[in-house]
Amino acid sequence: MIRWWVLSLQLAELLVSSMVHLLYGFYIFSSAVAGDLSQALNECLFKANNTNVVVKEDVPKGTSTSVDSLPPIVLVHGIFGFGKGKLGGLSYFAGAEKKDERVLVPDLGSLTSIYDRARELFYYLKGGQVDYGEEHSKACGHSQFGRVYEQGNYPEWDEDHPIHFVGHSAGAQVVRLLQQMLSDKAFEGYENTSEKWVLSITALSGAFNGTTRTYLDGIQWWVLSLQLAELLVSSMVHLLYGFYIFSSAVAGDLSQALNECLFKANNTNVVVKEDVPKGTSTSVDSLPPIVLVHGIFGFGKGKLGGLSYFAGAEKKDERVLVPDLGSLTSIYDRARELFYYLKGGQVDYGEEHSKACGHSQFGRVYEQGSSSPALLRALYS
Repeated sequence: MIRWWVLSLQLAELLVSSMVHLLYGFYIFSSAVAGDLSQALNECLFKANNTNVVVKEDVPKGTSTSVDSLPPIVLVHGIFGFGKGKLGGLSYFAGAEKKDERVLVPDLGSLTSIYDRARELFYYLKGGQVDYGEEHSKACGHSQFGRVYEQGNYPEWDEDHPIHFVGHSAGAQVVRLLQQMLSDKAFEGYENTSEKWVLSITALSGAFNGTTRTYLDGIQWWVLSLQLAELLVSSMVHLLYGFYIFSSAVAGDLSQALNECLFKANNTNVVVKEDVPKGTSTSVDSLPPIVLVHGIFGFGKGKLGGLSYFAGAEKKDERVLVPDLGSLTSIYDRARELFYYLKGGQVDYGEEHSKACGHSQFGRVYEQGSSSPALLRALYS
């Protein structure tokens, strides 16, 4: 039972986490990035004529200044992001990579560290097998090598062929770290790297100065979300289970049993006459009451208005009693409550038990028990 309970909590956690991040991601990128990024790309790629005056001053004669000679733009996604073609036709950057082949969207690790993603971004552009570094890999406990890029997406990348980078959210931090790695010549086999390999860095909601998102994903909020999810799942499971059981099975079976017990007593006359002394009534009115006791998260007659825990069984006859016991109290406490519900008086849980469990010794007061002779006579009359 505990194993299934833990599994249900894990599934609930996975569902809530996935839905929150998916909705958050699509809302942010569809409403903000789509318009701003499309406008920026149009200005960079399709309006180069506006920069002709500046270009002609710096570019030597014979050098092409057409749009084809412009450097690529690399769009770097954030946490929980994905690259071009990762999810079919779905685009993280609202289709920006579809506007021009020089717009590159690498598929980096969605939940890996900033360091690992910066390394992956380098090899995505230059080609080769991703090398996270021996020292770093040992310290973090993962493999030193990653995926292999047979051919880099921009193998000519160097100081003479720099790149524009656009990073969203944590992607901006990835680009900043990559530029620092280039300056530190941190890639084995590439001793000529420098910070000048990066032509520009554009940040979209980059978390350079920290972010309040860490508090939303922090342990305190995470525990609270799990507790709320547990409460929701628990309540729904018990409600659905209770109504399913009692609506489908108890409704028919209990109604049939009550009809046989209360309204077909004539069928038992032969047996009754053998055991009951002369002068004792054997009519339906002499039959004892039937007490229906609910389970956890249950409720008694009249507790929720006209709603019935036992599918209306108590409405068929006044001798069918449905006490309202504690929904989440112990079996012991509920048994004591049931006794005083029937006999009347104030519920006494017992001095020793109450001290051991840390609650009051006395509970609600029943002015008149539900099975007292006076009440039963009133019910049977």
